[in-house]
Amino acid sequence: SGVTQREKNAMGPHNAEALLVHPDTGEVSVATKGSGEPGAMYRPTGPLLESRENALRWVMDVPASITDGAWELSAAGEPRLVLIDYFRIHRLADSGWVSQFGPLQLQREAMAWPWVAEGVPSDTVRLGSEGTNSTILTAPVP
Repeated sequence: SGVTQREKNAMGPHNAEALLVHPDTGEVSVATKGSGEPGAMYRPTGPLLESRENALRWVMDVPASITDGAWELSAAGEPRLVLIDYFRIHRLADSGWVSQFGPLQLQREAMAWPWVAEGVPSDTVRLGSEGTNSTILTAPVP
């Protein structure tokens, strides 16, 4: 059975698109979609508890139309944050977001984020879409 978490941020309701858990630290983040402005990443202000509403704080802006994301390991074994939107793949670098168009435009809506499967080079990700006709695509990470 699942656990329901209620979160609240000081900026009011947002369209949460990705729940991210850092593979080393276990830190939880929520990435939201923007509407005509950048989206945002939020993190809890304390431990997540099922018994109460959990407050979130703004951490950084993210690309506006993200639909999902994940932490994955680079070829060097370092965790890196990757987000997708309807047309692009975005990677967080020291200098900010690095983006590139991918094969996502071939999907009806690039919204699913399957894990990086064993045997897939760590410089690529697997992407899909909603619905029964989704095709799984492999794309390079920028």
